[in-house]
Amino acid sequence: VTDVEITPDGKRAISCSTNMICILWDLTTGKAFQSLKGHNSMITTVSITPDGKRAISGSMDCTCIYWDLNTGQIINTLKGHTELVNDVAITYDGKMALSGSYDKTCILWDLTTGEALQTLRGHTHYVNAVSITPDGKRAISGSNDRTCINWDLNTGQIINTLKGHTDSVNGVAITPDGKKAISCSSNTCILWNLSNGAAPQSPGGHAASVMAVSITPNGKRAISGSGDSTC
Repeated sequence: VTDVEITPDGKRAISCSTNMICILWDLTTGKAFQSLKGHNSMITTVSITPDGKRAISGSMDCTCIYWDLNTGQIINTLKGHTELVNDVAITYDGKMALSGSYDKTCILWDLTTGEALQTLRGHTHYVNAVSITPDGKRAISGSNDRTCINWDLNTGQIINTLKGHTDSVNGVAITPDGKKAISCSSNTCILWNLSNGAAPQSPGGHAASVMAVSITPNGKRAISGSGDSTC
């Protein structure tokens, strides 16, 4: 299993795996509800729309697939990346999604039409992680080039480049108010002020690379997971 996401109502979950299939689970019974088949290589990431009715997956086949979770059918296959897709995020209104890829770009997709609205270029190495602000106007991406970029999704332009990590950025998350972001790398996380790109805090504590990070709904705390076997 390469990624797992739970629906907002907490009743179902979707998992993706190396065998090119996503499975939608009924968390009450523990049984598989749907098997989502359409990718032709390992599925790396998945994200669910806020209404819990649809999902988007990213794969080593360089595509994203937009799924109807009620029927298990493909709504759109999103083609535009030239290398594997590492991460995907969906806007809070469920209308757009952002994908980050080994091709060093992010693509903003219109989920209704399947068209690419913006291709975001600025990183010099793989894009490992993406996150979108609650208002859907901005996003942050983390890369192997050791930076995060704060993007204006309306224009596709860079607002600021966040520099401070000394190794690849593996994960990013934005606070619910959209004012701060946290990124993880080597053995640290950095908390950023998105308005000016400043890093007021650089929490340490892990003894190996931090691979993932997530923020609580009230924006006051975060949890990180590391290669040192701790959170």
